[in-house]
Amino acid sequence: PSLVQHATDRAADLIVMTTHGRGGFSHAWIGSVAERVIHSATTPVLVVRASDNAHATVWEPLFRHVLLPIDREHSGAEAMQRALTLGTPGQTTYTLMTVVSAIPVMLSPYPGADAIVGDPGFERRSVDATALLERIAAPARTAGAATEVRVVIHERAAPAILAVAESTIDLIVMPTHPRSSFSRALLGSVVDKVMRGATAPLLLFRASQAMEELPPNALHQPFAGEAGPDSGLA
Repeated sequence: PSLVQHATDRAADLIVMTTHGRGGFSHAWIGSVAERVIHSATTPVLVVRASDNAHATVWEPLFRHVLLPIDREHSGAEAMQRALTLGTPGQTTYTLMTVVSAIPVMLSPYPGADAIVGDPGFERRSVDATALLERIAAPARTAGAATEVRVVIHERAAPAILAVAESTIDLIVMPTHPRSSFSRALLGSVVDKVMRGATAPLLLFRASQAMEELPPNALHQPFAGEAGPDSGLA
C-alpha cells in the first residue's frame, strides 16, 4: 500500500492505525487496508481499537502497564527494547510472560477421572521459562525499569495472553517472524488470535533475522499448544 511506501520514504519509526466498529478485530478487519499494511510493513505497527469514549490525557503516562508475551530469547529481548521506548521511566511496569502447558502422560481409563500420571517435563519447562524471562528482564531492571515475570500454566497460548491482558494492561508488544510475516497462512496463529481478541492496543514489529537466531540455552518450543511452523509469535 502507498501508506507503507510513504512510511519507508519518510523513515518513519512507527505506523499507528485504528480498527473501527463494535466488532473490533473481526473478519471485517482481516483483509482490510490495515491488514495489508501489517502484512507488508517493515516499520512497527501500533493497532488501536477505536472507542467513542477516547480522550487525550497528555498529563498522564500513555502506557502504565505493558505486556510482553515471550517464547524466544532474542525476539523477546527486542520486544523489551521497543517496549521501553514507549513507556514512561519510573511510571510504567513491564510484565514479561510465557505459557507452559501441563500435559498428562496417561489418562485414567475411568470416564470423568483425572490423569493418573503427570507430565514429567513440566517442572523443567517451568524452570527454563522463568530463567528465560529473567534473562530478558535483567537489563531493563538494571536500567531502573519496573519489570515482573509471569509463567502461566495453560493449554493454549492465545487465551492465556488475552486473560492476562484483561487486567490492567495498556499495551501488548509482540513480534512477527520475517519468514512468513503476517500472511494469511498465519490466520489462527497466536498473534492473529490475540489481535482479534485484545481490547488493549497491540504493537507488532517484524523481528530481525539476527534476533531470531536462538542461542543453545533458549526455549526452542513454540508457545504451549501452538504446534506447527507458523506457531508461536507468528
